[in-house]
Formats: sequence, structure tokens, C-alpha cells
Amino acid sequence: MTIQAPEHAIQLEGLCKTYQAQKRQPAHLALDDVSLNIPRGSFFGLLGPNGAGKSTLINILAGLVIKSSGTARVCGYDIETDMREARRSIGVVPQELNMDPYFTPFELLDLYAGLYGVGADVIQHHVNLLRDEGGGHFMNAMNTVGV
Repeated sequence: MTIQAPEHAIQLEGLCKTYQAQKRQPAHLALDDVSLNIPRGSFFGLLGPNGAGKSTLINILAGLVIKSSGTARVCGYDIETDMREARRSIGVVPQELNMDPYFTPFELLDLYAGLYGVGADVIQHHVNLLRDEGGGHFMNAMNTVGV
């Protein structure tokens, strides 16, 4: 059985995102009926002024923001019904450093692993493996900060 790669890396149809009203701020429409297809293997850039919805769109595709309506697929995987596969098919590199400098290495590992649904037991297992096998500089750093 041969598996056919999807024609499009990204498929969006009628994608909308409205952020709920907060205290004195009214509801904010960040994405309004966005539809596009990005062919597999192509280079594509999102350009626009601040507030245009670029980050919202990327964060929806990465599973970090919940869409209000519409459909989105990453490499053929629906971001809602095939969430794990969609997340495995995309990587996001932010333009700015976005980690708290006061987190320990273990807290960062726990945070980012949690974003991808990795359970605490699996994380602890790998930390134990590193400790048991003398994980070098990484484990020395973790021990220094009390992990």
C-alpha cells in the first residue's frame, strides 16, 4: 500500500478568529474568512502590518490558539480532528526569544513537552535516563538549579 503525500502543505477554508471581549476591550476580529492553499514544497511568506493576523494564523496552525470557525489542515491533517498528526507536521520558530529566563531547564522541558501532549511520566523517564547515563553538561546544569 502506497501512501500519497497531500497536494498542499497548508489548506485553509473560511478560517476565522475572534478574541473575546476583555474587561474594557471589545471583542476583536483577528481573522476574517481566510482561505488559501499553499502547495507542498513551496516557500510562502505572510506579510502585513502589525495586527493583521499573521501570528494568530500561525498560532492556530501550530495548535496554540483555538480558531473560532472554518477549517485548517497541515499536510492533510485537520488541526482539530487530527491534532497530533498536524502538530507533528509543523514547526514554529518565533522571531523573538519567548522563554522565561527564570525557568529551570526541567521546567522548560516540561512546558514544551506538554504543548505536544507528552505526559509527565514520559518526561520524567527521559530525565532519569539522562541522570543514570551521566548526561554530561545538560544534567550538570539541571542539578545546579536543583532538578
